Amino acid sequence: MKETKRLMRTVVSEYGVKASHIDTGIATHLLYGWTSETNDGKYRKNPIDMVQALCESSGNEEIIHYLCNQFGGSFVKASSEVTTESGLLKQANRVVRDLSKAMAEITESVDNDGIVTNDEAKMIRRAWNTAMCKGEGFVRGAEAGIYDGSGR
Repeated sequence: MKETKRLMRTVVSEYGVKASHIDTGIATHLLYGWTSETNDGKYRKNPIDMVQALCESSGNEEIIHYLCNQFGGSFVKASSEVTTESGLLKQANRVVRDLSKAMAEITESVDNDGIVTNDEAKMIRRAWNTAMCKGEGFVRGAEAGIYDGSGR
């Protein structure tokens, strides 16, 4: 089963089709369709698939950023830099350097006049997002076994 179908099935079944319909106005036949197989064993595209396809085809991730912000978070895209085992120290240093830059932006902003203006917040956000992107790339590499010494 496709991961998005499993996710939709979990969310809808835990909350309930009728409750989902009542609270969101989404037709029950759509909710059932997004969570079950068709007669030929295939699955209908669900909203997650559709949003993913739209973001991929347009190259625009604003919808993802919007949804993350609506739930009190932010989207962190992993660095696309390919890291090898021999680059472990270099990659770790980049993560620390970028986190230091983000912290320096915060310190400079506060030290300047004791407040953080909207423009300063934007600079802090850019530095923070850069650091998180590099950090996410590092963690994904570690999770993929790039740094475990096995030479994968």
